Amino acid sequence: MPVRIIGAAALAVTVLAGATAEALPCDDLARRLHGQAASELRVLWRQLGVSSRLFATAPPGSLRVARDTQSSYVVVSVTSDTETDWQYLVFTRRPEGCRFVGAVDVPAQVLESPSHRVIRLPDGQTALAVRALARSGTGLALVRETWYLLTESRLPIVLDYPVRGQMIGWPSTFDRSFATTTVAHSGATGVDEVQVEFRASYTSGSYIHWMPVEPLFASTRRAYYTWRRAPRRFVLDPVRSDVYDDEIEGLFHDAEEQFLRHNVQELAQLAERGNDRQQAWLRHFLDSVPDGPEKRAVMENLR
Repeated sequence: MPVRIIGAAALAVTVLAGATAEALPCDDLARRLHGQAASELRVLWRQLGVSSRLFATAPPGSLRVARDTQSSYVVVSVTSDTETDWQYLVFTRRPEGCRFVGAVDVPAQVLESPSHRVIRLPDGQTALAVRALARSGTGLALVRETWYLLTESRLPIVLDYPVRGQMIGWPSTFDRSFATTTVAHSGATGVDEVQVEFRASYTSGSYIHWMPVEPLFASTRRAYYTWRRAPRRFVLDPVRSDVYDDEIEGLFHDAEEQFLRHNVQELAQLAERGNDRQQAWLRHFLDSVPDGPEKRAVMENLR
């Protein structure tokens, strides 16, 4: 299931604005909740105005709560003994106490626990980065990292990209998996650039039961995200990057037609240099896509 930011707009994610919530002694929140039943968290939700479906059925055991204090913000992470549902409660520190900003819900973390870190940005700003499972199922998994700008009243998304994933054995002519390496560059006042290297590998589809699974090709592409002050978010640099947003999202979501468009050069090389099994797969693949310039460019190289 996707991460949900309660209260922020759109994006398959949920953040509840809490600017009107009363000031709280948030240094004591972790101690107040840790080891308690989920019903104690719901009491706090009502106080903060949070609407959430997490911990809907009382989980066995007790809550596990930790606090992360950075600058003028406090992030309280909450989970249960099962570590499947997670929530990050964000507060801004005030002289009279802490004021609630918003909550990030991270449900159904069935493969591994999510992670988070607080990041210093230019001009004295701060972001909360959450890395979590966005989709899972038989043969598929997708992990994303999302950065939320910490403000006085909301948590807008300033950077979001897939971290790793796979789709194997689904009704597709190809299987895929990918991973990333991320390097954050810190300027004089904070992180102002994020470089992400995407490494993807493809095989013939294991769903095609009459063909043996055959390695096809691997690709490496780099994206440079730079901080922009006016919109207050990271923007993909099209000059330095050798990949576009639709290609990045396509690493996990591409169907056959999009896969052809995003990888026409690699498929043309496979047509020219591939072994007999790869050539047989390529003919089967090309039969599954409509005619167009990309398809013709690959077919011209088939032996």
